[in-house]
Amino acid sequence: VKEGEELTISYGNDLTNDDLLLDYGFVILDNPRDKIDVAFDPRLLESAREMTGRAPSSFGEPWRSAILDAIKIQTGSILSIGGEHVIDPRLRALSRVLSADSP
Repeated sequence: VKEGEELTISYGNDLTNDDLLLDYGFVILDNPRDKIDVAFDPRLLESAREMTGRAPSSFGEPWRSAILDAIKIQTGSILSIGGEHVIDPRLRALSRVLSADSP
């Protein structure tokens, strides 16, 4: 390396912001490797129903279940926040279905 020549360092290609912060002390805005996966569980719906004060049967209505089946959300489905899509489109759809009063 010649005097005055620029040196670069590669921190790797697959590091999340957690990894970068803990190991190197910085984060990257809009890091495509930075994501959280959430496994869908109907018990989450019940908790959401309770928090929003909706009637006990409101999240189990047949039209809601039909839409969730159509967008392929079932128990154990993995929904992501961050990464390549920023927010999994199915997660957006789920929030719309749950907040709607009718189909």
